[in-house]
Amino acid sequence: MDEVQEFLKDNVAEKYEVEWPFLRDHLKYCHCLITKGSVVITPILPLVDLIPSFSECKRRIFMSATIPDDSDIIRAFDAEPDAALRPLSSKSLAGVSERMILVPELMSFKLNDAIATVKGIATNAAKAKWSTVILVPSGFAAKDWQDVAQYADSPKTVDIAVRQLTEGASHGPFVFANRYDGIDLPGASCRLLILSGAPRAAAEYDTYRANSFAGATSLNRAIAQKLEQGMGRAARGPGDYCVVVIVGRDLVAWLGKDANLRFLTTSTHSQLEMGLEISKSIAQSNDLVDTINKCFKRVKDWVEYHAETLADLTLNIVVDADAVNGASAERKALQLWRDGYHEKAIAKVTKAAEEPHVDNAERGWLFQLAARIAFDWGKEELALELQQRAFAKNRNLLRPWAAALTVEVLLPGPQAETIVSRVGSFRFKRGYIAEFENIVSYLVSSSTSDQFESALSELGSMLGFEASRPEKQYGNGPDVLWIISSTQGLIIEAKSRKNKANALTKEQHGQLLVSEKWFENNYPGLAGTRVSVHPNVTATKNAVATSAKALTLGSLNELIGEARKLINDLCNSGHPHNELSGYCEQLLRTSNLTPKGLLKHYLVDFQVQVE
Repeated sequence: MDEVQEFLKDNVAEKYEVEWPFLRDHLKYCHCLITKGSVVITPILPLVDLIPSFSECKRRIFMSATIPDDSDIIRAFDAEPDAALRPLSSKSLAGVSERMILVPELMSFKLNDAIATVKGIATNAAKAKWSTVILVPSGFAAKDWQDVAQYADSPKTVDIAVRQLTEGASHGPFVFANRYDGIDLPGASCRLLILSGAPRAAAEYDTYRANSFAGATSLNRAIAQKLEQGMGRAARGPGDYCVVVIVGRDLVAWLGKDANLRFLTTSTHSQLEMGLEISKSIAQSNDLVDTINKCFKRVKDWVEYHAETLADLTLNIVVDADAVNGASAERKALQLWRDGYHEKAIAKVTKAAEEPHVDNAERGWLFQLAARIAFDWGKEELALELQQRAFAKNRNLLRPWAAALTVEVLLPGPQAETIVSRVGSFRFKRGYIAEFENIVSYLVSSSTSDQFESALSELGSMLGFEASRPEKQYGNGPDVLWIISSTQGLIIEAKSRKNKANALTKEQHGQLLVSEKWFENNYPGLAGTRVSVHPNVTATKNAVATSAKALTLGSLNELIGEARKLINDLCNSGHPHNELSGYCEQLLRTSNLTPKGLLKHYLVDFQVQVE
């Protein structure tokens, strides 16, 4: 730590003269995040007490229409928990703008290309002088829209575009990347707002948290906040109106999941439900345009329907006391640590971690903080124990350096019931189709190894198997493991990025053999089949891959196609949920997606390469 501090003092103190005084004596309370383009040092939580004009201020007012719970205010600004539990809020909806929220990919008719359809709508809306803006999560995502929209790729060009829209000099379409807040487009400056793709982290710390909390409550809460902020760019107050069109598989899948909708504000949730209700009458893309025009042209039926539906809502603000208390515990633990009370700090944060309402991702995060405090205290054995507990709860955190972790052996339940339980977690079943398509889009040779392996594991789960990534979770074992029955596992090594003409080598097969040994040690009593996801079925003579199986990319695509049909049939069947398992069982019996079908149809023997 001393060496780092000396280096920073000599090399960055003058360049970053504003930040350095805040950090120089507090590096131990900071994260150090290293990417390929930067090294970022940022406090674990903002050290607001170092700014006397803020910390000593008698009255601090925090105002927002989109912060999903006040725990974020406590973490960022050290607000008082008692005040957060009793926020001042209006019970009136008089200030809520009119928004028609439409999700084409959740509509009853099938869109072959939702993005292409919405691009056409955006182009025609702008031509008709309905100002159009597209919000995307990144500059890379903006490329998909540059054939129909002008990309404002810098703060200067964003300012110019906003000015042109507000002055009526242009009606777009303009595409903005990661501008979910900070721009205002009231009135006619934005009548059509397109949200394309789920919001993603932009700053290094946000990316770190997003990776650490993948799929967890706190991350979904943050996504909801970004969505609310994005929708708020257009209609800015009472009397204002706009159409919001949502596209992108990842975003549609997120919206389709029932658990995520509770993070939206009451008004946004209601407006989304309104949009889905009127979507039932949309049978083709032309009907979609006609529906949008009802808002643009102020058709009486739509305006009255929106007003009457909102009027029926009663806004009861429910504060998440558990989240507030958890954030307060983090804040107090950090302060105790800084004051030298290490034992009390560890006790505070571990008690918060052990609360029954805390999910595993958050629990692991808190145990990791406790481990860090223990390490700074010089209690290395305690730090190791706490970090092991952290990693056991959340595999996205730092892996402890000690002996191998105990493998959690999970066996799959009945396949049909497991598949249907995943479908049932979605409020809108077509959202599950979008999730499937988003996942399998990474099962291509151009994906990174991490993307491919993650998607392959997710595919196994969607097929009703117990799927995991042992090498990532435990530091050894196969890339992907599918436990397809109570007696059978598939030990999978992914070689998807290999040249399609290359044969399986001795070294690659040796890796499979090592993974098989790991499987035998950790899953005694189960039979394991060695599988290589490989571009072809050839193996070198030295590989001796006589009992290994190949899942070629061609066979994988066929498997994806059959899984796609199963999921589409389930989501579009119209069966009530209590009958869906039986219907799924029928579909599986005539498919190759059962354990027996997979082994027989999709996995083939390697053939020795002819020299």
